[in-house]
Amino acid sequence: MAQSDGAAATTATAVAPATTALVWFRPGDLRLSDHEPLHNAAQSAALHNEGALLLPFACLEERDLVPSGPLGLPRLGPHRLRLLLEALSSLRGALRGRGSELLFSCGCTEAAVGRLVALAAGAGSTHVALHHYMQPGAASAELEDAVAARFAAVAAQHGEYGLGPMRSSVHRYWGCTLYHPDDLPYALWQAQGSPAAGNEHSGLDSNGTSAGEAQVAGPTAAAEQQGGRPSSRPNRQQQRFACLPRVMSDFRRPLQAAATVRPPLPAPCPADSAPADSRSDAAVLPPFPAALAAAAAEAGLVAGIPTEPAGLYAAAGPAGEAALARWEHLTGQRCASLAPAGCGTHDPRSAVPFTMGEEQALQRLRHILGLPAQGPPGSGCSSEQSPVRPAPIDEYQDSRMTATGVDSSAKLSAFLSLGCLSPRSVWAETARLAAVEQQQQQQQGQREGQRGEEPLPGALRWREPQRGDTWRWLLMHLGIRDFFLYSALKEGAALEQPGGLSGRHMEWLHDEALFLRWTRGQTGIPFVDASMRELAATGYMSNRGRQNVASFLSKSLGLDWRWGAAYFESVLADSDWAINLGNWAYNSGTGADPRDRRFCTVSQGLRYDPEAELICRWVPELAALPTELAHQPWQATPEQMAAAGVQLESAEQAGADLVVADTEAAADVAEAAGHHWYPLPLVDPATQVAKGHKQAKQKQAAASKAAPTRAVH
Repeated sequence: MAQSDGAAATTATAVAPATTALVWFRPGDLRLSDHEPLHNAAQSAALHNEGALLLPFACLEERDLVPSGPLGLPRLGPHRLRLLLEALSSLRGALRGRGSELLFSCGCTEAAVGRLVALAAGAGSTHVALHHYMQPGAASAELEDAVAARFAAVAAQHGEYGLGPMRSSVHRYWGCTLYHPDDLPYALWQAQGSPAAGNEHSGLDSNGTSAGEAQVAGPTAAAEQQGGRPSSRPNRQQQRFACLPRVMSDFRRPLQAAATVRPPLPAPCPADSAPADSRSDAAVLPPFPAALAAAAAEAGLVAGIPTEPAGLYAAAGPAGEAALARWEHLTGQRCASLAPAGCGTHDPRSAVPFTMGEEQALQRLRHILGLPAQGPPGSGCSSEQSPVRPAPIDEYQDSRMTATGVDSSAKLSAFLSLGCLSPRSVWAETARLAAVEQQQQQQQGQREGQRGEEPLPGALRWREPQRGDTWRWLLMHLGIRDFFLYSALKEGAALEQPGGLSGRHMEWLHDEALFLRWTRGQTGIPFVDASMRELAATGYMSNRGRQNVASFLSKSLGLDWRWGAAYFESVLADSDWAINLGNWAYNSGTGADPRDRRFCTVSQGLRYDPEAELICRWVPELAALPTELAHQPWQATPEQMAAAGVQLESAEQAGADLVVADTEAAADVAEAAGHHWYPLPLVDPATQVAKGHKQAKQKQAAASKAAPTRAVH
């Protein structure tokens, strides 16, 4: 039930605080360590001793659960929603463990922040400050500006109610990238011929102040500047980042060679373990006053964090139910059948059997690096604590593109996208591993009479990864991640045009039936189908799978790449707007990459799923075929097909709109028919074999004559 902004203004704490700091937690920064808004707010509260409140809060946005985009899907799909609820629960537990609280509500943040200001006013505060991270994209900028306008307007109202003057300020920060905007090597890029940037300050907030600097203005002026008008921030961001190169390697290599990564900030300490020295600048988290609990509950700010995603779409009304129905239609999944958040149950076939949270993220990172599992972020290991070997990072160079396996790649993307882990924490942990390795190499060199590199404790000397390197490949991918995030800031709405950044006029198909074959994993190309079914069932797909299915949709089927991007945004558990959009543009030929890649999905499957493990797991109707034929069932002889109990048919011949991701349903149909059916390829399979595979190409051509296809032109 909606609460009025003045509902909480009737209850006061025993000690009237002069200042209340509101810290807005959002998907993308759900952690305590390396959280600059929380750190600065806690530092400020410590300076005021008992005269300050710090109220962390989060809101599950109803607008993310209703139809949006070209497909009418919810931006926040069930897989990601489940992980978000786990991350929020973990964050609340961590705050409570420090004597604080995560105030939580469902609906819209503008309403929640109004009730929070009323809560602060009722407690006697005369100044209320809002601290939060910014996020890329026009939609985020509009939300941030709308929240700031509501925040200022409600503060002004409470001054008018005779409760005394209430000042308000907004403090915005940047933290989703490895490199801070103020630390980018603009001069190097300009020397490469890129256009000059306007200035070298971040300038990412809406009022022209640098990140972290307070916006202090009269409430009326703030409302006039931000209320009801489109934010000018995206346009100014494009001017700010005009010199950033459009090509990934031109961006990343100078960046990682020249720029410095800022050290991650420690989590605020609880009040009962605060430093005794009053001059300390440590961030101390004030306890949540028990006297405020009743007023917060009355304002609807201490709701329990749900565990059932399906119920949240129903609570969003008919629009939420329509969005979920559309999601279920395209994926072939049923939201109600997904395990509840936090139950610890995962699909046994899943490559990401993780529960979300900051502690879990750090454990995963240290497992990959082979570091001791205990200790706060950045504690790493010492020379006396050698890294555990073998560790997954040792094989990362070769395994990171593999289509299967929990440890084949880092699997940090969901933790990073939800903000359970910051890129700077990944860098810091890796740097500690690098320092130990350098020290061990130096000691080995001394024993052999050679002089090695000087160890760099707490630092990392960057060079491009080479054959035999381990952790450098992981850090390279963090640089690639920054490329997509900064490119979205630079390019803005141009990224979402039909031709993207390519400058070409491009016509795309908008065939719903063909698109459904792709989303359901019924294209007839096993590597594509296995990847799509894995995505629908678990919310995850390997890096190589994502590249292949994107190329297949746009370049082989000719379907609008923006449909694919919208589908991924809703279905991926690790969805990140800027990274998802950038990758889709990159793989669909609408980005700025000078090479227009077309992935040969059959050859790619043979290379990155050589034992057909992914196919056998997610396309079980082909599991009885020999490995090579599981990738290319149209090459099997009639006798081999009969022995495996497989029949190639079109969807129309099979006579059913089969929800192929549901393996139990597939088994029932197969039992009734006496065989497994698998669709004929939607395209000529010869086009899905790399040019270098001449012998395979000839086999494909011969098979194409014998097996009809549903070719798309």
